Amino acid sequence: MITYENVQSMKQSVALITGANTGIGRITALTLARRGYQLILAGRSEQRIQAVIDEILQLGVVNRPHYVPLALDDLDSVRACVKRVIALDLPIRLLINNAGVAGLKGKTKQSYEMAFGVNHLGHFLLTQGLLNRLQSNSPSRIIHVASRAHWMARSIPWENLQSPTRSLTGVSEYAVSKLCNILYTKSLAQRLKHTGILLCPSPWGCRNRDLAKRARLAKTFAAIAADAKPRRRCGNNASLY
Repeated sequence: MITYENVQSMKQSVALITGANTGIGRITALTLARRGYQLILAGRSEQRIQAVIDEILQLGVVNRPHYVPLALDDLDSVRACVKRVIALDLPIRLLINNAGVAGLKGKTKQSYEMAFGVNHLGHFLLTQGLLNRLQSNSPSRIIHVASRAHWMARSIPWENLQSPTRSLTGVSEYAVSKLCNILYTKSLAQRLKHTGILLCPSPWGCRNRDLAKRARLAKTFAAIAADAKPRRRCGNNASLY
């Protein structure tokens, strides 16, 4: 069982965040840095993440954040990321699976549908690879940034997961990937309930501009979070609290 005292002790620990270069991930990284976390920032572009690292260093933090390359559309890159993170030998207690794509069509390096491969499969492999490290540093927490869009997926089209994006907008594939996030989180939470690892699905809030602008029909994605617009900070609050 994770108590309030356990959570307080986590503030001096290490957090790994994917997709910290923009949006929810960037705000989360800056806030955790202010709270005393040492950060590992994993992402595709070192240049874009460096900009966030520079912001964090301006806060006067003691420990410089680490950058680790990660391309979620390539499972080989995910495995390499896990090895690099473990090699850092840091007491990771918080994993925030934040990165994602919406409306990006095509296939991953291993020929999985793009949204499924990036939003779910890549993070699945990353999480599984770090479970032992998280458990050895328990109490710890795993947060999957999900979305209300998962309600749009009535089922998982298993026959389509290893083929290019089929829909015109990629909305339906995005919804399926977010449903997979939710189902995986619930399943893993059940398996790990006595290990000191807390699983938390975090709803994707109002900070959806970076995903929506990549979608062919951005209005569709904007509508998903329309009811959240008055609460400007709702997007990152769920990940942080």
